[in-house]
This record gives sequence, C-alpha cells and structure tokens, in this order.
Amino acid sequence: MTLAQYMDALNLDDAEFAARLLERYQLGKSWVTASGVRKWRKGERLPSRTNLDRLYEFTNGLVTANDFTGKGPRPMVEAAE
Repeated sequence: MTLAQYMDALNLDDAEFAARLLERYQLGKSWVTASGVRKWRKGERLPSRTNLDRLYEFTNGLVTANDFTGKGPRPMVEAAE
C-alpha cells in the first residue's frame, strides 16, 4: 500500500498526517512537515531510512520501503485488493 493509498483510506491530508506523526513520536516540528509528507506521498522525495522505519511502524506495516521504490514484495493486504 502506498502512502497515498494509506492516507486516502483514512481520509488524511498532508497536514493531519504530519501532525499525527509528530504526536506519535514526540519529535520537533522540523522533523516532518505537511510539505515533506506531500513530497513523500507524490514520490518527489524518498523518506530517510529512519523515517521509513517510522512510517512502517506508524502504519502497522502497511506502508513499506518497497512501496516507495516500486520493487520487492508488498504486504498481503494490497495483494488481496
């Protein structure tokens, strides 16, 4: 599942997703912004390794590093769709 699909499924915009990440990990506001989330979602920028790990954890494994590259196995949830 891509980040865009995940956000659409939960009806989250970029700002709300960024706010939830900041709340969950209690990191400084510069860690993630709505603009940064938009770039991840649209494939304009890859998250760092640390942020990929956080996204995987935050989405309960539904969004993986493979979803950003289009390579490798995907979670079974997507295969069932």
